[in-house]
Amino acid sequence: MKGLQELLRKQEHMTRQDLIDLLSLTGPADLQALYEAAYAVKTDAVGNIVYYRGLIEFSNRCIKNCDYCGIRRENKAVKRFDTAYGDILAMARWTYENGYGSLTLQAGERQDERFIAYMERLIKDTRKSVTGRSA
Repeated sequence: MKGLQELLRKQEHMTRQDLIDLLSLTGPADLQALYEAAYAVKTDAVGNIVYYRGLIEFSNRCIKNCDYCGIRRENKAVKRFDTAYGDILAMARWTYENGYGSLTLQAGERQDERFIAYMERLIKDTRKSVTGRSA
C-alpha cells in the first residue's frame, strides 16, 4: 500500500487498489486520518450543512418476488400494512413544515390500475396539501 498520507493527498482519481487499501484500514490512527480527510472533502464540496430528507413507506404490499427483498410477495412471515391516506398527507405536511429538503413516498411494487390511480391522486393531493398548489 502507498503511504496513507500520500493516498489522502492524491488529487487525481484513485485506482481500484487505492480504494481497496483505504477501505481495508483498521488502525485507529489510520481510520481517524481517513475520516478527517473525508470530512474535509465533504466540507469543501457541500459545506457544513445537513439536509433532512423524508421517507414515508406507506405500504409493504408487493407483487414482485425478489429474493433479496424482505417484503417480497412470497414472504408470508411479514406483517403487511397500508397507511391511511389522511395519515400519509399529515406526515407529508409535517416534513414540509419542518423544512425537509425532499420527500419520498415508498411502497412495494404494484402495477394494477387501482394502485396507479391511487398514486396519481396521492401525489397530487400531497403537493396540494404541502404547497397549496395543484400538481
